[in-house]
Amino acid sequence: MPNQLSPKERMVCVLAALMARGHWKQLRRYIRYALNMGFNQREICEVFAQAGWYRGWPHVEDALEQARDVFAESNA
Repeated sequence: MPNQLSPKERMVCVLAALMARGHWKQLRRYIRYALNMGFNQREICEVFAQAGWYRGWPHVEDALEQARDVFAESNA
C-alpha cells in the first residue's frame, strides 16, 4: 500500500504522538523540523491543543513550553 499521507500530515502525527508520550527532547527536535517544513507557530500549537483532548492538559502545557523555547531559539 503506497503512502497516502502527505509529509505535513505525517508531521502532525509525530508531534501529537511525541507530546502524548511525554518525549520532550524528541518533541523539541521535531518542532524544529516542523518549522523547517513550513509549519507556523499557530499550527504547531493547535496540534498540541487538539491532542490534549486525548492526553490531558498538563501534557499540552508542557508541549507548549517546549514549543515556546524552540520558537525563541529559532526566532520563528
